[in-house]
Amino acid sequence: MNKRYIWLILVLALLFRVVLLGGQDLYYDEHGYLNVVSLFLEGESLWEVVLAQPPPLAMWIQAIPMYLFGISTFTVRIMEALFGVITVGIVYLIMRKWYDEKTSLLAAALMAVVPIHVLFSRSAFVEIIVTLLSVIVIYCYEEEYPWYVVGLFFGLAMLTKFSALTLVALYFIFVFLRMINVKDRWKYFKLHFFRQLYVTLTAIGLLLVATGFKPQNIFALSYGFVYLSVIQSVLSSDPFYYVLMLFYQGLSPLLFLVVLIGILYLWKSKEHKDGLLVFLVVSFIVVTLLQGRSSVRHLVLIIPFTIMLVSRTVMKLVPHKNKVFFGVVIGLMIFYPAVWTVAAISENISYTPWSEMGEFVDSLPSDISVKYTFPYHSLASTTGTGGFESFYTSQNVEIIKSGDELVDGDYYLIADFSIGSSLLYSEPLKTDIYFLGYPLYLLDREVPFPALEEYVKREGTLVKSVDCQGTPCLWLYQLETVGEIPQEEYTFFANADKKEDFFRYFCEKLDGKLGLLPSRLKGQIDRKCVSLE
Repeated sequence: MNKRYIWLILVLALLFRVVLLGGQDLYYDEHGYLNVVSLFLEGESLWEVVLAQPPPLAMWIQAIPMYLFGISTFTVRIMEALFGVITVGIVYLIMRKWYDEKTSLLAAALMAVVPIHVLFSRSAFVEIIVTLLSVIVIYCYEEEYPWYVVGLFFGLAMLTKFSALTLVALYFIFVFLRMINVKDRWKYFKLHFFRQLYVTLTAIGLLLVATGFKPQNIFALSYGFVYLSVIQSVLSSDPFYYVLMLFYQGLSPLLFLVVLIGILYLWKSKEHKDGLLVFLVVSFIVVTLLQGRSSVRHLVLIIPFTIMLVSRTVMKLVPHKNKVFFGVVIGLMIFYPAVWTVAAISENISYTPWSEMGEFVDSLPSDISVKYTFPYHSLASTTGTGGFESFYTSQNVEIIKSGDELVDGDYYLIADFSIGSSLLYSEPLKTDIYFLGYPLYLLDREVPFPALEEYVKREGTLVKSVDCQGTPCLWLYQLETVGEIPQEEYTFFANADKKEDFFRYFCEKLDGKLGLLPSRLKGQIDRKCVSLE
């Protein structure tokens, strides 16, 4: 009977992740993944296209359904959905090993419906794949699989995204902390020191094998690791506590409350696994805060262990003797986040501004020029190669750096950067935060080029507008005659100086030393360096 329950839960998880999967437009990074996978299918090397930002495994995996069934919003997302369902099963196996059948079934059921995991499983972001592989690393280590098996999955996880290193490293640290309560500490230390050493070396070996030992690919791997570790620690100006609000939003208020209770209740527990769950959840969030992360996707990696913590807390605190009361509580624990998730999916399905505007742009004469100054949108985006790519239009919507590049007759695209604009949802759950209708935090969205925007509105003719969930959010203007353009500077990044210093350092170190690199990679580096001169 219990096996039947887990299969029902897996079916539920699948339905939450695949129904209307291709219904909404792609988020910006999703659009980038679709573009680079398309280039890969055309014969390009992902190492060279994206410089291991992130590493290529997830995009190799995404390429499978896109190759078999064609390029679409559904095919670029389906592998994340399937990997999300598998994660539910792995959570069940871990909790059954650590605790009991009821606790493991509750954890699996919660994983099946928890908003943050479902919504990212319905996207092409790579976080779901790296989460599954990282959880498998810990599961295999706990099951005492051979070190080379654990190292294999660790290497695959890092080949998906380097953030896997954070979770696995925290787990390894906790394993060593257990030495305090072990009688033969020296034996324990030697066992796990060498096992973790072999696991790590195996993982590094796999990464090198994946590069084919080509110098340009090894360079891309090193560059991507440093870039993601140093530069992308702080990408926007959101305050550090915003990520905690996203955690609240992504779990649902009820599960977030149980997480807080569980941390306070279980940290004193004498059971080793309770301490592990508290340590992983708390330490991972602390590391995320210290890194200055402000995107909810950086929390997806810890969600399986957060859900395990919730499940363990509920099973410890809710009385089992009164079966009716127990059943009502468990039902509420599953039903509430499920409704929260369904509401989020329903809202996201109506997000189709890019396909609507793209269809209109395609209806314009082929010789027209559409331009835009802010690059984080799906009608005006570039791939890692620096070339224009768009899934939504065959016309070239050109990214320009200033209004000086506008000429008579150009079309110009304006996007809504106001508070509450759903157009700027760069990823699932990246929204303003409300509690019982009261705004806890509203994203501060600075208009990128306000003077230029006002100029276009004043001098241009509106030819098309598109709604986002009932409110106009995207406008296309035509400028018959271009006069004097106002000059202004803008940067999206809160750490623009650090980013520029990083590139400048690489340019200085690589000056005259690019002989081993392919022409495309040299071209990318040259473009970055020239922009700093």
